[in-house]
Amino acid sequence: MMPPLTLLMSLTWLLPVSLLLQFNFVWQAAMKPPPTWEREVFRWDCLQSPKGGKQWAGDDARDEVNPCLCAPHFKAACHSLETGAAAACRTDGTVRCRDKSGVKINRLLSAERDCSAGQGRVCSQRSPCLPCEPSKLQQWALAGLDAPRCRRCGSSNAGNCRFREGEGPYCWVRPGSNEVQPCALCCSDPSELINVNGVCK
Repeated sequence: MMPPLTLLMSLTWLLPVSLLLQFNFVWQAAMKPPPTWEREVFRWDCLQSPKGGKQWAGDDARDEVNPCLCAPHFKAACHSLETGAAAACRTDGTVRCRDKSGVKINRLLSAERDCSAGQGRVCSQRSPCLPCEPSKLQQWALAGLDAPRCRRCGSSNAGNCRFREGEGPYCWVRPGSNEVQPCALCCSDPSELINVNGVCK
């Protein structure tokens, strides 16, 4: 029979191994957000990126007004932020507006487009982005899915995606499909508004 001291010394290697295994389990658990949080996890590098033509966050961001705010032919109910009284729709940030279904109309385009669930800073083949063309985004909107717009097309933004094979940007082809393709346009025409049951998208 092995003496107790010898037995103890022969088992000392188990301690660091068990500690490493426990650390690995804790690390894996910490890196996986709870399922109820997954859609709300936003990576900072994604919010700061202009990937796929989206609005970005940061000091150098050019704030772009949401074209659905004060859009003609869509009735928005607005109230003054100062007095709370009903007010005419304005884009200067002095009123808060809601669409006919009671949902707040964001004044500015969101930097969270294609950044939920911990998506990265590029529109890759494994993590593609929504297309920017309103005619294509309408497919997502009509399916009841979130379809945020890209920055507006104009004289200072032609929407060139600068696609590179293997690098991107890649976009989804249609909702509910796993097909991806090179993004064709990385801006949204502000004159093309999506109408979903009288609500501007």
